[in-house]
Amino acid sequence: MMDERAIAECFDHEAGCCTPKTLRRRSSRDQPLVDALVATGIQGKSLLEIGSGAGQLSRELARHGARFVTGIDLSAVSVTTATREARAEGLAEKVRFEVGNGATDPLEPRDVVVLDRVLCCYPRAQELITHTAGAARQVYAFTLPRNEGALRYYWRAGFGIENAWHALRRRRFRAYLHDLTLIDRWLRDQGFSPSRRFSRRGWLHAVYVRSP
Repeated sequence: MMDERAIAECFDHEAGCCTPKTLRRRSSRDQPLVDALVATGIQGKSLLEIGSGAGQLSRELARHGARFVTGIDLSAVSVTTATREARAEGLAEKVRFEVGNGATDPLEPRDVVVLDRVLCCYPRAQELITHTAGAARQVYAFTLPRNEGALRYYWRAGFGIENAWHALRRRRFRAYLHDLTLIDRWLRDQGFSPSRRFSRRGWLHAVYVRSP
C-alpha cells in the first residue's frame, strides 16, 4: 500500500519543477471549479483545501471573496512554493499553507472543503472522503477523473501509462481511479446532496451542499 511519503516525494519533485508558466496553466485548469464554487457562494466563508499543491486554487478562491483559506499538502516543497506565491500576490493575510495529511490529521471545521484532483492520488478514497467531509460545515467540492461511460477506458489507459512511468522511475507513487457511484453514496451518508456536477475535458467537477 502506498504511504504518504510516496505522495510527498512525487509532488516535491513536481513542485520543484514549477515555473511561472506552469502555475498560470494550472490556474486556468482550475477555473471551472472556481466558477462552480463562486456560484454556490463563498463570499465571506472559511475554506480548507486538501492537497493544495502550489496553492493556485486557494489563492484564486481568496481573490473571489473567501474570508480565509487554509491549504494542506503532504509536499513540503509545494507548501513553500504556495506560501511564496501568496506573499508575492499580497494574499498572505488571507491564505495559509501547511504540511499535513488531510486523510488522517485532525481538521479544523470550515465552511467549505475542497479537493482538486486529489482523490485520484490516494488509494483509500472512502477514508479520505469520510475524514475530510466531516470538516465541511456547508459545502464539499472536488475534481477527479470522470471514471464512467466510455471515458473510463481513456482514464484506465492514461493511468496505466502514468503508473508504468512512475514504476520505471522507481517511484512508489501511483494514480487511482475511483467509483463515482460510491463517492456519491459516501457523501450522502455524510449528510451532503449534489448541487452542481459537470465535466470538462474528461474531469468531473462536483459541488455538494450539506442537507438542512
